[in-house]
Amino acid sequence: MRGVFEVLRDVQLVVLGGLGVLALRLWYVRRDAAQGWLAATFGLLGAVAVVGRFLPATPHVAWVAGATRVLLAVLVLFPYFLFRFMATFDPPPRWVSRTAAVATAVVSGWSLVLPEIPAPGEPRTPGFTVYVAALLLHWTVLSALVAFRLWLAGSGQPTVARRRMRTLALGSVGVALALLISGTSNPGTEVQPIQIVTQALVLLSAPLFLLGFAPPAAILTYWRRRDEQALRDAEIGLMKALEPADVAESLLPRVTRLIGGRGAAIVATDGSLVGAYALDEAQCAALRAQAVARDHSDVVVASGSTLWVPLGVGWLTVLTTPFTPFFGREESRTLLALGVLTDLALSRAALFERERHNTETMRDFVAIASHDLRTPTAVVTGYASLLQSRWEEINDAQKQDMVDAIGRQGAHLARLIEDLLTVSQIEADAIHTQPAVVDVGAAVAEIIGDLGAEYATVEVDVEPGLRAYVDPQHFTRILANYVKNAFVYGSPPVSVAARARNARAVITVLDGGVGIDAELRPRLFEKFARADRKTSKATQGTGLGLSIVRGLARAAGGDAWYEPNTPAGSAFAVALPLPKEAVEP
Repeated sequence: MRGVFEVLRDVQLVVLGGLGVLALRLWYVRRDAAQGWLAATFGLLGAVAVVGRFLPATPHVAWVAGATRVLLAVLVLFPYFLFRFMATFDPPPRWVSRTAAVATAVVSGWSLVLPEIPAPGEPRTPGFTVYVAALLLHWTVLSALVAFRLWLAGSGQPTVARRRMRTLALGSVGVALALLISGTSNPGTEVQPIQIVTQALVLLSAPLFLLGFAPPAAILTYWRRRDEQALRDAEIGLMKALEPADVAESLLPRVTRLIGGRGAAIVATDGSLVGAYALDEAQCAALRAQAVARDHSDVVVASGSTLWVPLGVGWLTVLTTPFTPFFGREESRTLLALGVLTDLALSRAALFERERHNTETMRDFVAIASHDLRTPTAVVTGYASLLQSRWEEINDAQKQDMVDAIGRQGAHLARLIEDLLTVSQIEADAIHTQPAVVDVGAAVAEIIGDLGAEYATVEVDVEPGLRAYVDPQHFTRILANYVKNAFVYGSPPVSVAARARNARAVITVLDGGVGIDAELRPRLFEKFARADRKTSKATQGTGLGLSIVRGLARAAGGDAWYEPNTPAGSAFAVALPLPKEAVEP
């Protein structure tokens, strides 16, 4: 039996020493808090195993007794270091941490001042028996706490993370059980079966610790089988998705489960939300704000409790648990592969959306061609044909009316064609601009004067000396469109206000009408955007005017938008660049 004991002890020495070296090597590579405590835990255990193996079993010799006391004092730190490792993920209440630290210090200090340590086969003194009881209680309670919290935390985690946590929990139970058996027995000079059992328990616990903090690749592959199927399901869902909402619905729940996270989202670089899963409004708002300020990278970026995976459109973000950075490191890397597929799915969804939009645009264009273009064409060709065939029969007054109608409808037809050509140039990014410094006050007065007497009631409030850097013809077209719309679709009073704001000249046309319906506002500046004919008079035009306004404003380096007026009505604004000398310090 002694031969078996010696073999087991030598194997234990190799295994525990190897665990210590491996833990130290992993800490050297990763250098995080959790890995540091794990390296301290198993580095300490390996060192105690090596030193204890060669220490003579003669505790009555002074130097041996001193070395034994030091080894005991150091060994007491093992469950406490394991406790601190666990606390890096799930900090216990402060009183628990303080109690654990104080108890460890007491038992460790007690080890250093033991009056005597009995040799194998000698009876234990009452004082040493009390010390052993305190050591066992301290070790058992801390190990049980670590095992319980790690086991409980594994619930809801991905397969690999869950099994790593629970094998660590079982390993700590095994070592505690081995110490408990050894401490409650007092074998003699001959090797007893209980010592064989103790050595076996320690040896069985070592592989559990190995699987917990550094599982081999083959074991990881075996554990990942179920999660790999979830990954395949996510990939299939991405391949089938035709809209951004479908991408988010297929990807985000599976990614959350794969990482063991608390929620996930796809956020565009401009801060808009493509989709979210299991996140509240506050969390979504925080992610949008962070996305705008974040630089792209080609790797998964961990920021606090959030993983950021760069996408072509922005970021795939996952809110993690405290356990993810250590136990979910491998799963985090799989997000890169999913990120590539997500980019492809979003690109396909965008292409599908453009095709659908083009189809709708073509349908709207056909509707315009069949009505808005056909009406003036019919008037022009009808009156022209009538004048040609019955010239002699028509009196001069009727001829003049017909010629006037031909002129009006011809001009209307020319404007429609010009609008369509301008829209096509804007979409092709081929709009031609000739920017110049424009005196906003003088230009506004001239434009309103040219519109005619019916627009003379427009109130003008322009900041003195305000100038803009824009194509004068484009500025005329923008403002004329806004003012005409205010009279056609809004109600008096109509006013124009212009101010310098944030290095831009902001010109706003306000009216006192009923405003724009909330359902129309998001697409107000899109092509052919018109309200329901049954509910709004804003269906008289083609729906091209505001899209042209925004296109011309952006071609100048500015923008155009709508906002409700106070207390009633609409406010259509355009922001244009100031001349360079007006913004330079």
